[in-house]
Parts: sequence; structure tokens; C-alpha cells
Amino acid sequence: MINILIADDHTMFVDGMESILKTEADLFVSGRSYDGPSVIVF
Repeated sequence: MINILIADDHTMFVDGMESILKTEADLFVSGRSYDGPSVIVF
């Protein structure tokens, strides 16, 4: 399984990417971020 963190300042983009990636069995969206500094916390 591959863990993925989606980071972008556009909520619609993050939501769309998560919806697309959830259809893949070997991918797991482990986090979402809407700005750069919060990515460092993950």
C-alpha cells in the first residue's frame, strides 16, 4: 500500500484528487493539507 499526502491551497483540487485516488486499491490518502507549513507537521 502506498500512503499519499495531498497538499494544495485549493480545496476543490484536494477533494477531487482524493476522490480519484480512492478508486485505486493500492493507494491510501493518509492526509490532506491546504498550505505548506502544515505539510511539515505530517
